[in-house]
Amino acid sequence: VPSFWSIESSELADDRTCVAYLVACVVGTVFGTIHCAAWASKFPSTDEMWMWRSCSLLVATIPVVTGFYTVTFSVAHSLSAHYLAKIGNFLGPILAFGFGHGMWIYPIARLFLIILPFTTLRALPPGVFTDIDWSVYIPHL
Repeated sequence: VPSFWSIESSELADDRTCVAYLVACVVGTVFGTIHCAAWASKFPSTDEMWMWRSCSLLVATIPVVTGFYTVTFSVAHSLSAHYLAKIGNFLGPILAFGFGHGMWIYPIARLFLIILPFTTLRALPPGVFTDIDWSVYIPHL
């Protein structure tokens, strides 16, 4: 998943670069929603459960915010200076806040999604230790 790929702001006006960045945002969102599939899973503690849920939601939504920023920026380049000033005054602070904070939060949330599965190994359910007789399931001579 392209977590740390970035482009120059002057390249956002190029349609191919904008499409590539939007595809990266969609892939990042799909990656986050796959982690949301474990929403109802059992965790050793409620703190770990809420950390998993919040980090999954962050990883799923931050690419949407950056994709919105990309679309807004590329559309703003095609508008006249009059509309560009109005959009910049209204959406500029909102997008700067979301984009600026998202770039710090996203890698931290991804790091938590890497660490949490290893911490949950300390409290496995008893069924994982059951020995499976593989010769029943795999044909052999």
